[in-house]
Amino acid sequence: MGYMESKMQERYDHLDAKMEDIGQRVATIIAKQYGKTEDEINGKQTFKEMGDSLDFVQLIMVIEEEFDVEVPDRHAENFKTLSDLFDYVLSNN
Repeated sequence: MGYMESKMQERYDHLDAKMEDIGQRVATIIAKQYGKTEDEINGKQTFKEMGDSLDFVQLIMVIEEEFDVEVPDRHAENFKTLSDLFDYVLSNN
């Protein structure tokens, strides 16, 4: 493996680790907010399945604080699944 390939692999490894860390942190927050275990959380679940709109608003507030990111209402309104929230956090971190 050449120098550039090695550097690119390091970068990919770093991104994978970052994604795993963010994913784990988001899953932990979601589980805690909705009174579930992390094993009960998957990205395909919808927020409607998880709880009511107040739970969702509280979740967004916790996510904003934990990741030092602002989630404008116009974006939050488009989150349908847990993966949507994860993708937003990942792209804004």
